[in-house]
Amino acid sequence: MSLGAAADVGLGALLGLAFNPIAALIGATLAGALGARSRIVWAIVVVLAAWALGDGVRVVAAIAATIEAAGEGTAAAEVGPLVAWGLVGLGAGYALPAWAGAFAGSRVTHGTGWLAGGAIAAAVCAAIAALGGVLG
Repeated sequence: MSLGAAADVGLGALLGLAFNPIAALIGATLAGALGARSRIVWAIVVVLAAWALGDGVRVVAAIAATIEAAGEGTAAAEVGPLVAWGLVGLGAGYALPAWAGAFAGSRVTHGTGWLAGGAIAAAVCAAIAALGGVLG
């Protein structure tokens, strides 16, 4: 990978930090609460659905437009930044806060783990969104 292509992928990763904060907050909060109650499959479904509604459609459309414009000779250097955008956005904006909420909420022992999971997921999502605004 050339230095220019690596820089482009890095810019795509920074763009991933500018995820949709409303969709991420709602999705991560709900997934964190579900994950704290050991409903992992539903939590994953919620994270993927929230990402698809918040950022996924834009990312997939950009990848499809790039592939269509380049035709058969699509280079990884053209699609790489867009894939980095999607993966960083999904991981940092949606999955990481949901995981943090589920992790912390599952350790609460007196019946309010779902509430703790949702609250921690919301706080982590808001913190990442604030840092993403500074970095991006």
